[in-house]
Amino acid sequence: MTFIEKREYFHVRVECDIEYRVLPTEEIKTARCITLSGGGISFLTTQPLSVQDELEVTIASPVPLTAPMIAHAKVIRTVARDNDLFEVGAVLVVIHA
Repeated sequence: MTFIEKREYFHVRVECDIEYRVLPTEEIKTARCITLSGGGISFLTTQPLSVQDELEVTIASPVPLTAPMIAHAKVIRTVARDNDLFEVGAVLVVIHA
């Protein structure tokens, strides 16, 4: 059996805290990033999000002089996990910085 990768970008396991807000609200939430790629992000959060929710996602750099990555993302899946957590997958629509 041959496996064919259908994703446009490689997914990298990234375990770090991120901040996000559901647009157009101003309330900032914290989540735990699981994977990141050139086209998407997955993270764990305590807030159930809906497919098609639009988010502003901020990932701080571990290097103090490097600006954080800020992106506009759209939720494409939400899966309930154990311990009242939700795994969210989102496509990165625009990367601002």
